[in-house]
Amino acid sequence: MTKYWDINVWFRDLGHDEHGVNQWSDTITLNPAIYVLESETGSAYDAVYKVYTGILYECNAEETAKIREHRNEMEYGTDWWDFREELYALEISKGIQEFLDDLPDPYSIDIENQDTLYSIETISDLHDLVG
Repeated sequence: MTKYWDINVWFRDLGHDEHGVNQWSDTITLNPAIYVLESETGSAYDAVYKVYTGILYECNAEETAKIREHRNEMEYGTDWWDFREELYALEISKGIQEFLDDLPDPYSIDIENQDTLYSIETISDLHDLVG
């Protein structure tokens, strides 16, 4: 089994305004999930899934602009995934770097019989799962 941190990078849906028009956040939210590859055969039949956490990092306007310099809307849209290492390599900000550094080794988190870690809302809570 292979595990990676995969970061959902997205603009939060704020719902509809008084005119019924959907509104989106102006800044990016980061949401880590554990990307799991069940087998390493390279076969198209290998099981791949994500175990989502409830941890959210709200980027500020400057961080959002820097991310967009590397991940433009035409190519990436408003909701995409970056592996932790790829996002880290962009060196967006000290805050994002520290957030990504604080994620424990995904192999240290027991996810057997767990479909989700949505109840885990802080990195401190995530570290409590390290076995």
